[in-house]
Amino acid sequence: MVMRGDFKEQEGKVEKVDLKHYRLMINGVSVQKPDGNQVYHPVHPSNVMLVELDLDDEERMEAIERKG
Repeated sequence: MVMRGDFKEQEGKVEKVDLKHYRLMINGVSVQKPDGNQVYHPVHPSNVMLVELDLDDEERMEAIERKG
């Protein structure tokens, strides 16, 4: 859920993470370009609250177990 900014209270799945610019691309948070294409609007992680975590990934579960 986006907590701040133009897309406040929008919910969607995190589709892509831009590690170079430290931004999230969230499904449902997009803008329309002049040619009609929809593109993701990058959102800073500090403006996002994770509501649900996908625990089907074995590597993610191992990392959670190591840290916690």
